Amino acid sequence: MVNIDTQQARIYISQMKIFHTSMNKKKIILQILFLFSASLMGGLGSNYLRSTPVPLIQDWSMEARLTAADGETMALALNQAIALYKNSGATFIDARDAIKFHEGHIKGALNLPWHDVQEQFMAVAPHLEPQGLIITYCDGGACNLSHDLALFLKEMGYAVKVMPGGWDAWLNADMPVSPTKGDDFNG
Repeated sequence: MVNIDTQQARIYISQMKIFHTSMNKKKIILQILFLFSASLMGGLGSNYLRSTPVPLIQDWSMEARLTAADGETMALALNQAIALYKNSGATFIDARDAIKFHEGHIKGALNLPWHDVQEQFMAVAPHLEPQGLIITYCDGGACNLSHDLALFLKEMGYAVKVMPGGWDAWLNADMPVSPTKGDDFNG
């Protein structure tokens, strides 16, 4: 009969369980890394083979989003917008909703909320000069409503620019503003 120390056997079995558990964790981590690497390589490879690959790095600034593939930009700097305003050289359109427009807007601006453009366009269209310049704006740099509205108006045949700084930049420049008091068209 073999004399086995049961305490040592228990320690040995315990150590083997720990060893196998740590080996299983390492194996799982390696499998996850392999699957991630294979997925990444497959995605990059299929993007490379596409006829129109998705750019991996892109400039997402407002100015870059307002620039067409041919390099023409729809962005209009605040100082340019101010000069056009002072010379009455453009029609300003607020793309924000009617509530924000009523709280305050560029003096003389029209309101054409992007979210209601289909319903409101025909009411605003008679106030637009077909050959004139339109400048759209909304809350500020993070607001895309003016960009979307500008694209819509451009498709309708108007010459359009976007003031990326929007209402916030106009206020900071201490330019003329007005709360709605019936003196402006409210869409």
